Amino acid sequence: GAVAFDPQPVGTSASARTVTVANTGSAPLRVRGVSLSGGDVTAFAVVADHCSGVTLNPGSPCPVSVNFTPDADGNRSATLTIDGDGAPSATSTLRGVATDAPLTATGLPVDCGQSTATRCAVAALYQHLLGRPVDDAALQNYSTQLDAGQTTRQQVATAVQGSDEWRTRMVGLLFKALLGRPADAGSLGYYVPQLRSGSVEDVTAAIAASQEYFARAGGSNDGYVAALYHDFLRHPPDAAGKAGWVDQLNRGASRAAVASSIRRSAEAQAVVADAAYRQLLGRQATSAERTNLGNAMVHGLSFQAMQASLIQTDEYLAQAAPLTLTDAAVASFVDGDPKGNPGQFTATVDWGDGTQPSAATVRKAKTGFVVMASHTYGAHRSWTATIHIADVGGSQAQTTTTVVV
Repeated sequence: GAVAFDPQPVGTSASARTVTVANTGSAPLRVRGVSLSGGDVTAFAVVADHCSGVTLNPGSPCPVSVNFTPDADGNRSATLTIDGDGAPSATSTLRGVATDAPLTATGLPVDCGQSTATRCAVAALYQHLLGRPVDDAALQNYSTQLDAGQTTRQQVATAVQGSDEWRTRMVGLLFKALLGRPADAGSLGYYVPQLRSGSVEDVTAAIAASQEYFARAGGSNDGYVAALYHDFLRHPPDAAGKAGWVDQLNRGASRAAVASSIRRSAEAQAVVADAAYRQLLGRQATSAERTNLGNAMVHGLSFQAMQASLIQTDEYLAQAAPLTLTDAAVASFVDGDPKGNPGQFTATVDWGDGTQPSAATVRKAKTGFVVMASHTYGAHRSWTATIHIADVGGSQAQTTTTVVV
C-alpha cells in the first residue's frame, strides 16, 4: 500500500502516519526489522516501531508510525520495508509534497540609537566632547531647545565646554598625548583651574614646559625642541628651525616661551584644525580648510570656538544622522529550509518617502539572513521603511523598520 502525507513546508514535521502490518499467513510470523530506503529517505523517519522483534500470530497486526520532515522543495518519496522470518518482505510507499519553507522577518532599526536627527546630534556632541553617552536629562533639555529654535548646536557645544567635566577630560587628553600617562589628582587640581581662566594653548604649553616632559625628551635642549616639533607639528625639525630654538633656550629663554611659540604657530594650529576635522567630521581637512582655520586660531579663535564652529555645520549633522545610507542592515529573516542560500531570495525596500521601492541585497548571517540596502533621503526625520522578501519557491514575508536620519 501507500501512505500519502499532506503538503508540508520545508524544515517542518508533519503529524505521524501509521502503517499497520498484519500476518496474513496460517503460522506465526516473527518480524525481523523495519527499514526505510529510496532517494528521499532523509525526508521520512520511523518515529515508533512496534513490530521489530515481535512474533505475530495469524491475523494479528502491529503498527509502525512514520513522519515526514522535508529538507528540500518538491515531491518526495521513500519505501518502508518490513522483513519477516520465512516470509516475503512487505513494503509501503511513502509520499509527500514539500512546499516552500516559511519566512519570518524582523525589521532592524537604522539610527544612532535616538528617535530624531536632533537627538542624534546631541548624543554625538556629548560623545565627542566628553567621551561618554549623553545623560537623559541633557538629551531631553538640549534636543527640545534645538527643535524649538531656542539654541544652536554651537551654543550647546559652548555650554558643554564650559563645564569642569570637559576641562578635566581635556587636561587628561593633554597628559596622555604629551606625557604618555593619565593625569593624577594633583595635576588635575592644578591645571583644570588654569584652563578655566586661560586657554587650551596656555595649558598645553605649560605641560610641555614641565620637567617631566623635558626628561621624556632626553633632558637636553636639542631633544626638547625635537619633541615639540613631533608633538605640535607632526614632523622632525628642520636644521635651521631647530638651531634657532635651541639657541634661544641656550641663551636663557624659558621652555614655556618656546613651547608656547611653537604651539601657537600657524602650522601647529593647522595640525589641530586637521585633527578636529577628523574627530568631528570624520575626514581630513582640505589644504584650504587647514590654512583658514589655523590662521583664524592664530588671530584669536579659541580651541573651544573652533570645535563648536565645526559642530554647527550641516556636515556634522549629516555625520550624526546621515541622509545617505550605504549598505545599511534594514531587516533580518529566517527560512525554514536549512539548506536555504541568499541566491534564492529577492528583497525590496519601500523607504516611506514617496520614492520607488528599491532592490536590496540578501546576505547570509550567523543566524538566518540579513537584508542590506542603500538610499538617500531628502530630509532629516524619522521614516518608516517597509521591507518585502520573497523566496523563489513562493514564500514571502514583510516587515517594517524605523529609519532615523
